[in-house]
Amino acid sequence: MRLDENRPGAGAASPTASAPLWGEKEPDRGKSDFLYAVALLWAEGYLPRLGYWEQKRVCRRTPEEAFAHYRRHKGESAGMDAEKESTIKEYLDSIAVDGIIEDETEMLLAAVYWQAKKGAWKNE
Repeated sequence: MRLDENRPGAGAASPTASAPLWGEKEPDRGKSDFLYAVALLWAEGYLPRLGYWEQKRVCRRTPEEAFAHYRRHKGESAGMDAEKESTIKEYLDSIAVDGIIEDETEMLLAAVYWQAKKGAWKNE
């Protein structure tokens, strides 16, 4: 299980910070599933362990490529109409430098893992 999380301030002018563009609240990004998995394992007598690591992703796209990407990932679920489409395209054009948008995202990834035999880690 993976938990992706944009850090505060990371990619402030980034199109991945799409909530204000689309008029939606910030997505859960699997946080509740992650917590549910830990709680479920604990309730079943397993001793879940957690691992965390940071990852940085840099993506370079033209405004057209960026629009196609975000439309594919977000547009249909957000009910994008012609007005929203125009707003997004104008925004992407405005943040492009020499025709390229550089999107830098810092993430905190987390993994849940456990011993298949219940209670195996109790005395470690």
